Amino acid sequence: MNKQIYLNRILLIISIAVLFMSITVAQVHTIDKSFLVEPGGTLHMDIAHGDVIIRGWEYDEVRVQADVYGTARILDQLEIRLEQDANDVIVRTKRTGRRRIPGRGYGSRHERIEFTVNVPYMYHVRVHFDEGRVDVDDLDGSVRVRSGR
Repeated sequence: MNKQIYLNRILLIISIAVLFMSITVAQVHTIDKSFLVEPGGTLHMDIAHGDVIIRGWEYDEVRVQADVYGTARILDQLEIRLEQDANDVIVRTKRTGRRRIPGRGYGSRHERIEFTVNVPYMYHVRVHFDEGRVDVDDLDGSVRVRSGR
């Protein structure tokens, strides 16, 4: 009888540990959206943090892929907006919950956003961000990158 109680307790502890891990383990959520544009438009990015790769390509299309890594709780508090305004494309991130989760700030190991954006070769880029890296390549348009608020 003692052995059965001991095994039941072990199984209960393991079950609780698995449940806790499934709640707090990092997840990845991918957003992939394309916009038909004409060359000469502007990509506007206003993001709190994240790594951004922007590449020119031969299509009259802006394609935005955002890979968001974080726990379910963090992902629920992050809003990513992808919009088109005439020939421009706008990408914004916004925190919908508390500004910071205790012990888990922007760009921490618990949360990460990686943007990969393809734009027509003749397209302009405006990026405003707080933290992260920006890499722009293969464009004939103007590029303006600002960091900090």
